[in-house]
Amino acid sequence: MLRRHSSSLLDFSDLEATIPLFRRMLDHDPDSTVAFDQLEALYRTGALWADLAELYAHVASRTAAPARKAELHERAAVLAEQWLHDQALAIRHYEQLRALVPDHAAALVALERLYLALGDTDKLAMLRAAREMGPAGSG
Repeated sequence: MLRRHSSSLLDFSDLEATIPLFRRMLDHDPDSTVAFDQLEALYRTGALWADLAELYAHVASRTAAPARKAELHERAAVLAEQWLHDQALAIRHYEQLRALVPDHAAALVALERLYLALGDTDKLAMLRAAREMGPAGSG
């Protein structure tokens, strides 16, 4: 019943009342696309970027589907880099994405860029060596 009517509960003007409702739904059912989609919309509308990044990380940690985990880590990484300007958080999510999809092209490019920006020559060298070895040598 709640699932069918949840979209009518969306009230962008009262984030403090609406967000906890969908968080409880998501805690009860981590795979609830209704709760996830509504929270994502609320966080975007409220420009609550840190909360959105936490949502992605939270759901990624609770879902069993590797493809879903990868998608969420990619979203969190992009959000961390572009909106939060948190290179360390972006790196963590790109690394988790690579653990799931070792030859993920966007993650490889982003990690190289971020390692260069932070001057992390050790990780950069390891990343480049893994890229040269190909997917079988990644991970």
